[in-house]
Parts: sequence; structure tokens; C-alpha cells
Amino acid sequence: MDRNVPENGLFAERWSALAKEIEIASPEGGAWGIKWGELSKREMAAFLGLTGIDDFGEYRHFDRHYKYQEKNHGFSTLDAFRSSKYFETRHSGDDEDLERYRLRLENVSQLGVWWKSNTEKDLDSLFAGTSRAIVVDLSSDDQHVRMITAARTLEALWRQGEKRRKAFLQSGSYAWPGTLVVIDEGHVFAPPEPDGPQKRLVCERIQRFADQGKKLNLYLMVVTQQPGKLHPDVLSEFNNRIVLRVNERRSLKVLEETYGGFRGRYDGALTFEQGEALVEGALLCDEDPPPAAPRGVQFEKSRSREGGGTPKPDWALPRV
Repeated sequence: MDRNVPENGLFAERWSALAKEIEIASPEGGAWGIKWGELSKREMAAFLGLTGIDDFGEYRHFDRHYKYQEKNHGFSTLDAFRSSKYFETRHSGDDEDLERYRLRLENVSQLGVWWKSNTEKDLDSLFAGTSRAIVVDLSSDDQHVRMITAARTLEALWRQGEKRRKAFLQSGSYAWPGTLVVIDEGHVFAPPEPDGPQKRLVCERIQRFADQGKKLNLYLMVVTQQPGKLHPDVLSEFNNRIVLRVNERRSLKVLEETYGGFRGRYDGALTFEQGEALVEGALLCDEDPPPAAPRGVQFEKSRSREGGGTPKPDWALPRV
């Protein structure tokens, strides 16, 4: 560290350099959108909300439509898929399943998740780049937009992990940097019983990251205030836990039941002040196995600008 430069000044200097290597994926600007032609058949069906069991008639049309496009015209955009000549081969005007399928295509095409030609990059292209960090905006009020974007983001990350692993195996000198995947509000994307094809697909992909991600140098961090509302197969895979302040004993009981060990070891989290936490797992030290008891830590105050937070009690009162 340069002792002639104050610590905060040095941080700001380093942050200014790093900020240029951080990409933002948001519908409000920057890279955004998914290319329909890049999707697998299963992804298309899930994003349309179709399953072969629950929506047999509509799924049958999707299956025939997919095979028709695969044989004759291939896949490009969702608009081209919707305008397919497949529908000209269907002569029955009384086919309600076909009409429902066409309506489903129309509704999904209106979602703001598809790549447009005036956008610089789509999601897949963004993850194929060399950015130090990528932030994907999942704050949309539309659940379908959130789930489709999350599912495709996880798939793009997985594909890049496979490519890097292959390159690493082919060349011993190839650098294979690890990737940390952080999912905020994890219980929203991986609940105990995901409903609907879109949410099930996202949950399955999060489980895959938790269970197999390390072999591709992909490391998962899930942030949640409600561990009891997280899928048990995801929760059980975390070898490291950081427990901040918890306001009710039920969440601590979920952690104790999931990870075993002696009871009451998380109870201190009920009285924590801001910045205090318990750390448990291999993060503590290089011992194998790591110590059974968690240890308390104190985080330093953030030196970057913070957003969000709890509004003041008088936020809704009229201003005088």
C-alpha cells in the first residue's frame, strides 16, 4: 500500500479502475435480452409455461411446431417462430388447443426479455466476454421476466464454465479463473416446492450449481433472510455459512436441523448489531474438518455507496 495515499483515497482509486470492468444487464440500458434461437427445446417449453402432462394438447402442438421448424426453417427469433408456416398446415378452425397455443406464444412474445437488434449485446454474449463482474437486474415486477432471465443467466454461466474447463484440460497453461455466482433473495428462485415450469427450471439450475458447480470452477453464494423458505436440497449443499442478525428462532432451528452439530450455536445471532455475524465452515481456517463451533466476526463499514435499506417510520407522512 502506498503510505502517501490515504486508505479511502486508495480504495476510490482502485474502485474507479474496477468499475470500468463491471457490466450491467438491465432492461433500462446496457446489454439485455435472450435470443430465442439459442434456447433448447426444454427451455422454450418452460418459458412458454408448457408441460407434457398439464398442458398435453398445447404441448403436442409445440412439439410438432418445434419439429417442423427444426426440419424446414430452423430457429431465429421468437417473432419468426410465431409467424411459422406450421400454422398454415393446421386446417381445423375448431382446434382450441392450437388457438390456446398461439395465444400463449403471443403473450410470451410481449414479455420484455427478448433480444432486440438495437441492443448492443444479449445475455449470452455478455457472459462470453471478459468482464470482472456482471450484475443482472432481476427487480422486475413481472415474475415471468424474473424467472426467464434467471434461468437463462444460470444456463449461460454453466456453458461458459464448461468451455473454460475444456480449454483448461486441453492446455495446462490456460488460466481458469473461478466465478462466484451470487443470488440475492434466493428463496424467491429456489423455494421448497416451486410451482410452474419456469420456476422449476430455475430451481433445478440452482440445485445443479450447488451440487456440481465446483467441477466447473463455479461457486454459488445464496443470500436469504428466510432459510426455511429455501429448497432443502440447495440449503444442505452449503459448506460455508455466514449468519447475520436473525429476528426469530425458527430460522435458526432450520439451520440446526439442516447442518447438525450442537444446539444453540447460532443463538447469538438473535442479539447481533449491524455488521456482526457468525461464520461457520471451511471459511474459518484450513483445518479439515473445520471447527464445529462457529466464530463471531465484525464486518467493516462499506466504503462504496449503499442503496436500499429500511425506510424511516415517517416516510409516508406528508411533507410540511
